[in-house]
Amino acid sequence: MKLFNDEMKKSIIKKEEGKMVIMRQSIFTLTKNNPESSRLIVEETDFVEKIIAHLNTVQLKNLKYWHFQILYNLCEYITDEQKGKLLHKGVIQTMVKMLDCKDEEVRMKASQIISDIVIAAGEQVKEGVKHPYLKELANIGAVSKLIELLKDKECKGLSSIIVSTFSSIFKAEQLPPEISAEVIDRLKENDSFDEIALLAESPANHDVILSNNYEKKLSEDRSIWSIGFLRFVNSVLSVGSEENKNKIAPVVKKRVKDLSDDDKLDDFAQEEGIDDEEKLLMKEKLKEISELLKKIVGDDDNDNNEEESSSDDKEDDDEDD
Repeated sequence: MKLFNDEMKKSIIKKEEGKMVIMRQSIFTLTKNNPESSRLIVEETDFVEKIIAHLNTVQLKNLKYWHFQILYNLCEYITDEQKGKLLHKGVIQTMVKMLDCKDEEVRMKASQIISDIVIAAGEQVKEGVKHPYLKELANIGAVSKLIELLKDKECKGLSSIIVSTFSSIFKAEQLPPEISAEVIDRLKENDSFDEIALLAESPANHDVILSNNYEKKLSEDRSIWSIGFLRFVNSVLSVGSEENKNKIAPVVKKRVKDLSDDDKLDDFAQEEGIDDEEKLLMKEKLKEISELLKKIVGDDDNDNNEEESSSDDKEDDDEDD
């Protein structure tokens, strides 16, 4: 590992692009399905710091993707836990600077590295908990720069990456008003419920999510039912306003009851290609939602008993007549 680190330093300093390609392949070989190698590279060598130090000496007008492609590949191969350590090595801070580069490929890859690190960190925290880097990302200018790029018509190619990044950064937090409609509309267009669910952990985002009678789509499209969708529904029903709870509850009630039946959930999972792990998560979330629905719109059993009682009363009235 020390030899690898030393050779990497030499390649960076001498700007040996050919050797950097070989090193990238070495990174792939060392880290693919090998968490221990990933840990050693990130924690017990300083080649990430050396790459960052070198990048900070390159003028933006001369910057090319190959200067940091090995860093991009590293983010692809290392574990989420290791990605989290890259923020404290200055990786995101340097990538934010690169977003000012005129080279489109540099901006694209830099934004993807930021997104990979941010999303990996967001996945480590529980539902309802804010992103651990939210304040730090704001302080280093990452949030404001990404907002600027999202609004820039010349950077449309970056918008999907930025939207996904914002859905993680603002997990359980209100989106900035100047971008909330654009971010949420993009997610809704693509039925990106894993991301919508993160934003729905904050009730401050519910009105925008449910704008334009969005609840109607929820009752019409059965293909959108997934663990992400159920997390979104659960958040609205648990922390949303009474108005928004009453928008969602009636349109999901019947489907929740159907899928709460194990056989029907099995059939649905088979039809939609849902694996056993996600199916188990859906089953657990359906139970939570069922309990919330009882409090909001009542218990189906009680409803049925009331209907039967009403029917019996009507029959008695008919007989008296």
